[in-house]
Amino acid sequence: MSNVKLRSSNGEDFLVRKAAALQYSEKIKAVIANLPATLDVVPLVTVTSHVLQKVTDYCNTKSAMGGEGAEKESGWEARFVQDMDLLSLYDLAVAATDLGIPDLFDLAYESLGERVRSAEELGVSYKVQDDVFFHSNCPSEILE
Repeated sequence: MSNVKLRSSNGEDFLVRKAAALQYSEKIKAVIANLPATLDVVPLVTVTSHVLQKVTDYCNTKSAMGGEGAEKESGWEARFVQDMDLLSLYDLAVAATDLGIPDLFDLAYESLGERVRSAEELGVSYKVQDDVFFHSNCPSEILE
């Protein structure tokens, strides 16, 4: 089984199964098709190493599970994003968009949507007692 080497914006290399990269990423597929024979690495200048690690893990695992639906039935997708903080999830969603991996974007975006809270929920979470203070200092777009 052949692998493809992907290089992050900060110069770290990651291996992904070539079949997985071609199946799940439109951008990587296009880059590989146009990659000169003398180059053995796909440069991804918009993706940092911590995000690229998650992208390669996602593609390799999804490919190994072999088929749509298998990962949802096993709960793997939920566990994949479970411990990620909001900023990392956002970075993952942006990378998935840039790399043309719609299933990964959907997963990151859904997880973000489940975690983002309304202004009132934030007030309860952080034990804000004074609603007037909270509402006068909270940006209006959050309160809507």
